[in-house]
Amino acid sequence: MKISALLLSSVSKAASVFDDFCDGRTDGLYQYPWDCEKFYNCAHGVTHIQNCETRGGHLMPPPPADCNDGFNGGCSHYCNNNMCSCPDCWSMKEDGKTCLPQSDLAEITCSPTGMSLSLHQCVLPGVSAPTLLDTDCTATLADDTFTLDTTLDGCDTAFILDDDVVTFTNYLLAPGGVTGGIMTSKPVQLEFSCDFAVGANVNLTTTGNGLFGNTSLASAPIEVTFGVGDEQPAFGAFSYTLAFYEDESFDTLMDMENKIVSVGDTIYAAVSVDVPVAGLEFTIEECVIEDPAAGMSLTMIDAQCGEPIIETSIGSYSDSEMITFSFMSFLFPSKSRNWSEQSQMQLSCSIYVCDEHDSGSLCSVDPGCGSRKRRSAEVNRSLYTNSVQFNVKQ
Repeated sequence: MKISALLLSSVSKAASVFDDFCDGRTDGLYQYPWDCEKFYNCAHGVTHIQNCETRGGHLMPPPPADCNDGFNGGCSHYCNNNMCSCPDCWSMKEDGKTCLPQSDLAEITCSPTGMSLSLHQCVLPGVSAPTLLDTDCTATLADDTFTLDTTLDGCDTAFILDDDVVTFTNYLLAPGGVTGGIMTSKPVQLEFSCDFAVGANVNLTTTGNGLFGNTSLASAPIEVTFGVGDEQPAFGAFSYTLAFYEDESFDTLMDMENKIVSVGDTIYAAVSVDVPVAGLEFTIEECVIEDPAAGMSLTMIDAQCGEPIIETSIGSYSDSEMITFSFMSFLFPSKSRNWSEQSQMQLSCSIYVCDEHDSGSLCSVDPGCGSRKRRSAEVNRSLYTNSVQFNVKQ
């Protein structure tokens, strides 16, 4: 144990020394110890550790930048002595030319309600009011940290839906920093984005009693936070809610905890998006009713089409805010059933998100529910709603 502790202490000291490698050294490239695929780039006493490129079958530092080519040598920030370098609180990407804010000083947060970008003030020295693309969306400053917030369809945020992923994008805009009455840093335009999955399962967890009795709520990550320049660790998740209503107006929620329906009664339900996003719509792919005690289930909506046996009626195949439907309550046959008591049933649905401008999307194409041979139920199972339990008696 003493040897291990001593070795760890030595490595920590060495790491600290190499972090300060460029202190007092002339600007230039230097060999990196332990890893021949890396090198030091010293600029103004600041240490930058970069990866070598493969050229001609050999690992080599990036080619020198021509600082006099009229394009700043391709450097995003500084170009001196034919080398690119970064200002304080920024770090060099592997291309040896592009600087990004240090990931521990600039973070992106993705949630169903929007996106947030936070940056330490040192990333934007001399800047008082950075904005998003919509310059009316200005940053707040607290504890030396700028924060810019936007909804998923606000502040000129744009989205692209590709390969079952919706990517929302905006930009930080900041003028050149002014210190002592002179401009000391360049203007900044920094892109940031959040990825939301429309083709991934969402796990279900059980909560306590609520408006609808015991419910299973979709438990995708509520928020995902990561550093600028880092990979997003998990997809963001849209939030949808399944609920029962008193009647076909779909205005008043039904208290299913105290409600018992009879076989043959019409039940009114709807799936609604908690935070609508302009430009997106969704469709209900599948809804399943289960009787856990009997161990039986019925798919009442299959590949967007309702089951006629229980008179399933769907208000619309797609919508940007709410899809309503109704069905006839029923019971599964079971030898062990006590027909004098009610049975607890459970309804859950899966939905799929689409670009409302895509005429070929799952939300836009007629599922052909009236034809004899409708398409096979290849359910994408993108997102699950909560599961709602209800009681049925004979």
